[in-house]
Amino acid sequence: MEISRVNEQPHFVIPVHVEFERFSSGEICVLESIDGKKLYDNSDFGEIASICNQKLVYDFLFKEKLKDRPYTQEDAKDFISWAQEGWRRNEYFVFLIRNSRNKIMAAVDIKSNDIKSAEIGYWSSSDTPGIMTNAVTILCTVAMQAGFGELYGLTVPNNIRSQNVLSRAGFKNEGNFKQKGKNYFKFTKPLT
Repeated sequence: MEISRVNEQPHFVIPVHVEFERFSSGEICVLESIDGKKLYDNSDFGEIASICNQKLVYDFLFKEKLKDRPYTQEDAKDFISWAQEGWRRNEYFVFLIRNSRNKIMAAVDIKSNDIKSAEIGYWSSSDTPGIMTNAVTILCTVAMQAGFGELYGLTVPNNIRSQNVLSRAGFKNEGNFKQKGKNYFKFTKPLT
């Protein structure tokens, strides 16, 4: 018998602060919620802007949206404010990944509060390989503890790196999926 999850909301214990290992190096990293409990500074905004201007991240996520202009520190401040608003409203949940020197390496998010099935997204610095699969795996654990039943990720067909991250994190390729007129591959992972 399936448990009804209609009208239920996720319940995170915040702030979320979970340590995990970076693949191959064993470096201890932290997944932390951007929930308004922490202050961010120009160093953080600079790190986010730097990562978001890296070619792979920029081309997949920001090139079209920003109409080829660079991602700025002001954009990073807006990103942090937007992320905090999601936590305040309990609608979407964004996390940063920091390395052992407290530098931002990546971000992951759960894009809705639909605990039955919610989409995830992520970006990471090309200077920090070996981080994203473990970050997504930890995100799944945190999401399960908050009450989510399933997570899924969408990748454009040519984003092999992202598809590999999802596969290594235990997501199953469900095949082609169309959203807003664009073609994706959909990867799902039950959490219960």
